[in-house]
Amino acid sequence: MFSLKHVNQRVKMLKYVHVVMLVTVMFCQAASAEWADWILNASLDGGFEDNTNFGIEKYMRLSDVTTSQSVLVGRYYQLGDYFRLSIAADLKAKEYKRYDGLDNVYSGATVALTHKCGWGLEAPWLRIHSSAGYLSFNEAMRDSWMYNGGLTFGKRFSERFDMLLSYNFIYRNGKNSQGVAGFMGNPFDQVGNKGSVVLSYLLTEQLLASLGDSVYYGDVTSTVEPGDFNTFKSFTKALIRDTTFNRRLGTYRFEALANEFTAGLSYALSGHTSLNVNYTRVDGYASDLHYYDNLVSTSIKYSF
Repeated sequence: MFSLKHVNQRVKMLKYVHVVMLVTVMFCQAASAEWADWILNASLDGGFEDNTNFGIEKYMRLSDVTTSQSVLVGRYYQLGDYFRLSIAADLKAKEYKRYDGLDNVYSGATVALTHKCGWGLEAPWLRIHSSAGYLSFNEAMRDSWMYNGGLTFGKRFSERFDMLLSYNFIYRNGKNSQGVAGFMGNPFDQVGNKGSVVLSYLLTEQLLASLGDSVYYGDVTSTVEPGDFNTFKSFTKALIRDTTFNRRLGTYRFEALANEFTAGLSYALSGHTSLNVNYTRVDGYASDLHYYDNLVSTSIKYSF
């Protein structure tokens, strides 16, 4: 259970870290870094998701086909032998074929400081990062400010095998809507903690395989039929009427423990471009309820 006091403390700390790192970047622009370079990442994605609304019962699980595009532009600053600072602007757009109320655009900024613990390819590294942005939906009641902060540890064990460990604190500040009688109207105010591990192995000079697993504890949303509103009074405090899914439903917030398994293949088309295939399985648990979601996606990515 997250107390309001602890949430507010973490959010304030996250915003403070973000501001401090932005000021540091501006200082580095005025000062003389050893060298600087541009960052440019772009991707085109297509996918299928079999439970976009995180429904419990089979008849409530609503699937959809998605397409998305993203671009990230930024700048690296090398600070001495072991530190690298980066700042980037991020723009993402996602479209849904059936439920266009979920179509969204995200715009934000990310600041990261990376410390390499030694020389050579196999030296471990540690990165602290902070990001903030605005997520805008076709269905405006879902619009939210998004904040994320965390740590990532990386280690290469050989020319073919490496590992990433990460922790993220996630805060979503959503709009307040008219709640169903007896409920609050802020299901998109969400707080969560996520820990992840990703293992990658280079099968050939061009083909990279990866496996990942993460554990998330915090707030998520799901949907419920209007006739079941009263049965959720002991389960959630935030419930609103929602027509995003082309039918009369309610969207509610609840705390859950979720496990996310990922598997992927990445094939290098050139030194900057790759073709990727990924599968993700999410299982969420709250009380005696089980939620799950399967996602399959393909993408073309460019990185400079």
